[in-house]
Amino acid sequence: MAAGREVMLVCEDQLSADILVRMVSHARPQLSIRSVEVTRGNARIAASIGKYARASQAGVAHIILTDLDRAACPPSLLAEWKVPEVPGYLLFRIAVREVEAWLLADQPGLAKFLGIPAGKISVRPDEVNDPKETLMNLVRRCRNIRLKQDILPETGSSAKKGVFYNERFGHFARKDWNIERAAKMSPSLRKALLRIGGF
Repeated sequence: MAAGREVMLVCEDQLSADILVRMVSHARPQLSIRSVEVTRGNARIAASIGKYARASQAGVAHIILTDLDRAACPPSLLAEWKVPEVPGYLLFRIAVREVEAWLLADQPGLAKFLGIPAGKISVRPDEVNDPKETLMNLVRRCRNIRLKQDILPETGSSAKKGVFYNERFGHFARKDWNIERAAKMSPSLRKALLRIGGF
């Protein structure tokens, strides 16, 4: 892809968007991000694959990021969603198992952000079954009361995360996340950066 080419990013949520913008800026800074679409869930990405493919075939480059979640493996998710190949114009990347694993991969950086010992954070983030819940449990160990109030759901609430979850971790992703260090610990992040770098 020629330097300066515009690209549209598609993500499940704002945290994924912040992470993907960092990844593009790091691995392929020549790309110009035209827009970032936050779909509020992977079901909407799956339902719109045809739309993104048609736009890509028409010359509008797209990078789409979604979580593997409970799918068996990335190839099975690609097959289930019938993701077509549009070389040079459509890049589909899958975080194993969730983008939170890529934040966990920067063990020293995340430990400093949360004010907890780095040894409490897994050194194999791609093998964590529920990265989001793992991250929440680490926050529970944090002594910063305001951070806990922002990130954790209120007691008795049916919500899975606090109101400022995406904002707080999005700030970490934009400002403090050491992406090179994280890539050494997460094979799925490393592969994604390599693919973006060649896009």
